[in-house]
Amino acid sequence: MIGPDEITNDMLDELTVIAEAATQDEWRWGHTGTETLEAACAWMIETIGRRDDPDIWMAFALDHDGETVTPAFTGNGPTSEANARYIVAAQPANVVRLITEIKRGRNEIRRLTRLLEKYNV
Repeated sequence: MIGPDEITNDMLDELTVIAEAATQDEWRWGHTGTETLEAACAWMIETIGRRDDPDIWMAFALDHDGETVTPAFTGNGPTSEANARYIVAAQPANVVRLITEIKRGRNEIRRLTRLLEKYNV
């Protein structure tokens, strides 16, 4: 049985498809560099307004009070939907699961290596 922190091959395959669909250029993080909220909103409108697509994609969650929190807007470009989906797939719970699985695999490799050395195989 798969534990709650383990990742199945199907899950890894799905994460691979999601990652391959997202923008493949180097990702960076930052801010608008504006001094007011109004200027930041204007900057976002200008940036998003360069495209005709009315769908603006984002990653969002609900906080403990049920209020929407939007950790990322990905815009309305050709890979915006895929980027939002990727950000959601890379949410903290999934990253922790991946790290846990990597550590489990490394520990198993060490254990098996010790057994092979013990029996001179």
